[in-house]
Amino acid sequence: MNGFLCRPAESRYNNYFNNTINVRLGNHSEYTWNSSRVSGTNIVGGSYLGGNYWANPNGTGFSETCTDSNGDWICDSPYNVNKSDFDFLPLASISRMQNLPVANFSTNTTQGLAPLAVQFTDLSQHAIAWNWDFDNDWISDSTEKDPVYEYIIPGNYTVNLTVSNANGKASKTKKIIVHEAEVLSTANFNVNITSGQAPLSVLFTDLSQNVGKRTWDFNNDGIIDSINKTSVYKYEFPGTYIVNLTVSNSKGSFSKLFSITTSPVRRVDGEYVLTEYKITYKIGHQLAIYGDRIVWTDSRNGNSDIYMYDLSTHNETQITTRESYDFSPDIYGDRIVWNDYRNGNGDIYMYPAFGRST
Repeated sequence: MNGFLCRPAESRYNNYFNNTINVRLGNHSEYTWNSSRVSGTNIVGGSYLGGNYWANPNGTGFSETCTDSNGDWICDSPYNVNKSDFDFLPLASISRMQNLPVANFSTNTTQGLAPLAVQFTDLSQHAIAWNWDFDNDWISDSTEKDPVYEYIIPGNYTVNLTVSNANGKASKTKKIIVHEAEVLSTANFNVNITSGQAPLSVLFTDLSQNVGKRTWDFNNDGIIDSINKTSVYKYEFPGTYIVNLTVSNSKGSFSKLFSITTSPVRRVDGEYVLTEYKITYKIGHQLAIYGDRIVWTDSRNGNSDIYMYDLSTHNETQITTRESYDFSPDIYGDRIVWNDYRNGNGDIYMYPAFGRST
């Protein structure tokens, strides 16, 4: 055939044209080559009525080569029939209508330790929509083409990808195995400083792997001081402290011990600042210091007695034991002096601080 002769003011749609010259136009002012897009089986079996099917015996017709990106059997672009005449809804190729989707995908890994992040890459054919179910619970987890999903809980998972177009749906599954975190071989941490003068601030940083829970005990008193990965602890008093970090997961717990040593701090005038733990909590008042020895008035036994403490040997000595009121101690060299009311007069008494006779 040499084509189809149209008369003016005719509306032509849902025709199958397959000639070298499909249409010959007479004198006309306007021709209409399509209806509105409505549901219904068109002349080539598609799901929508619209325009016409434009073919060519050599297979190069517009409908045979046009793009139908959404799979509705309507070409994405209009067909220019003759200069100002257009089919705005030309029907798409029969071969395209027969392209059912084929589901396929790849992953960057199929197993590993929790938490496990997996990159999914779609390799499907003829797909215009994607529906991912990463744990096979029949609930959609993503509609992206190439999503990333992180598995937090260990287990065996079946991933299901369902793709679709206007012709139908197709699915593909794949197994993902998520292993539980390995058992910790050792707990580990570092510190920015291991010794110094009190008060001493130390930065602790946990370097352990696969940690579910952690606890810090910075002075080994059995009390949890922190659960953070990094923490700063301030040691107020001189001494040697045992630091205990305990980390755990579902397989067990592991600990690391470390010692921190602090020393007394001297004032600008050369005397010791009273930071020794043992002295701090026993001193009443009226403190005097000479070298490594401290004397003070202490009422721990109900009386006002004089005590001495040696910072170098950590020995404490009770100087007076009477029921009288003793106060205002002082020390110099190997002598200790204080006011004593044993006779009711507040007399001055002296003690050989280092065991020498007066």
